[in-house]
Amino acid sequence: MPRSLPPRFKWLPRLAGIAIVVGVVVWWQRPPPEPVLNGRRLSEWIDPANESWGFWAVPREQIESIGGEAVPWLAWVVEHGKRSSSKSTQLPFDAAPDWIRRWVPRRWGGLRTPSIFDERRVAIIVLGRFGAKAAPAVPTLAKSLSSEDAVLADLVRDTLNNIGPAAWQVIEDGLQHGSTQTQRALLIMLDSCMQKHGGRMEGGLVPPPAAEMTAVVQALGKICRAPDAELRALAARVIGGWPADRMETAFFDPVIPDLIRLLSDTDEPVRENAIVALQSFGTKAAPAVPRLVELLDSPSMDVRFLVARALGYVDWVEKLSVPRLRVMLRSPDRLCRSVATEALAALDALQDEPTAVEISPAK
Repeated sequence: MPRSLPPRFKWLPRLAGIAIVVGVVVWWQRPPPEPVLNGRRLSEWIDPANESWGFWAVPREQIESIGGEAVPWLAWVVEHGKRSSSKSTQLPFDAAPDWIRRWVPRRWGGLRTPSIFDERRVAIIVLGRFGAKAAPAVPTLAKSLSSEDAVLADLVRDTLNNIGPAAWQVIEDGLQHGSTQTQRALLIMLDSCMQKHGGRMEGGLVPPPAAEMTAVVQALGKICRAPDAELRALAARVIGGWPADRMETAFFDPVIPDLIRLLSDTDEPVRENAIVALQSFGTKAAPAVPRLVELLDSPSMDVRFLVARALGYVDWVEKLSVPRLRVMLRSPDRLCRSVATEALAALDALQDEPTAVEISPAK
């Protein structure tokens, strides 16, 4: 029979077990091999302190040449890299005595010198320069979309845009199941891809394949019913800014009822974005005409202007809005008269009416 350990050594097996567990965890969390470029480790190249010879001074072609090796390491840095000490909320050790705070990192409210830059943010920016080659990092980037660090989430948004088609699965999942912050970041990304480029996606992002389009549209329709007014406004804006070739298909038709519902929203930016989105559907949005005509009596000049312009696109078949638009020609506001004239001309309903410039406002 094996002899048992003396009482004073009975803790050794337990300590060995703990050491093994810790070792496995550390091994599992180890970083991938760090690439070397021109004799220097990549962590040196991406240090903003090295502006004269660092990553920012390296030609794009040279950076892209190490993309395959660099992406796994950069993705690891996004998850585990050092953070800067920017303070936006109350930190745990803010009220502690100084003799304790000297031993605590500044990001927790201590006094220890922090990292001079946020490694995670820099890694995200670098991944964006690799474009489609950074696709393996998409799952890691997706986790950072829900970060409390708004700057970090914005950088992830821009990097996903640069990565391109491989990011669509993350976008779809984030819109469907993400937090409010994740949904907001993705909607802003989609909006910036289209609105800033005349309704066509640029950067690396292109419209998703037809097979994935339905899920994206369902997610946008769901967000149109979200309790958060900013999300509703962003969703309507994104729908209205989608490339015209997709709007002419039936993909977006299921969200028309949601947009019509938003015309009665209590938030004015939501209503305005819904009006613009319905305009992009043309005559397919004809069920919205009765409500749009009612909005011509809105106290908001911006709403009346947008509605009159939208009716010129939406009401082209039955022209139910023509009588009300003709009344609008007598508005004391010159801009209202002008947009009413524009809408009636689009509906081919001006007939012998004088132009907006010729009409005198009703007394």
